[in-house]
Amino acid sequence: MIKYNVEFEVLGEIRMGSSYNGANVKLTGDFVPELGDFTFQDISLVAENGRTCYLIQ
Repeated sequence: MIKYNVEFEVLGEIRMGSSYNGANVKLTGDFVPELGDFTFQDISLVAENGRTCYLIQ
């Protein structure tokens, strides 16, 4: 089993003055869904067992 690994390429603030960043996601693991051209926040959570990954779109 390959555990999930998440990397971000930060694009900048979502909106001027926002404390949140928009980012492109590089996700590796057993199952990688199509992320398309969506922008995500630079926040993720991988479960302790590595089998579940959460991203914020």
